[in-house]
Amino acid sequence: MRKWRVLAGPVADRGRRPAPEDGARLIEQSWLDAWQSSNHPAILRPLIVAAIQWEEWTEEWDTRRETYRQQIIDAARQILQAPQPPDPG
Repeated sequence: MRKWRVLAGPVADRGRRPAPEDGARLIEQSWLDAWQSSNHPAILRPLIVAAIQWEEWTEEWDTRRETYRQQIIDAARQILQAPQPPDPG
């Protein structure tokens, strides 16, 4: 969970890098693997879904791409606001 919070911080803060769409690429590449190997933590699901939708978006969709960008930001903020479990060991 600590790693997810560290990565979520810059994504949640629109003024810092990576930009949400850059964060989405990072999430899609590394967090999806982490999510699958960590027994699918529910806290990551909205972020991963929004990141995948951002990457797969085309102009034919009825939803504006900015919608997914905002979902990425909102999901990252949810991760930051979630209680942090104690360190193991």
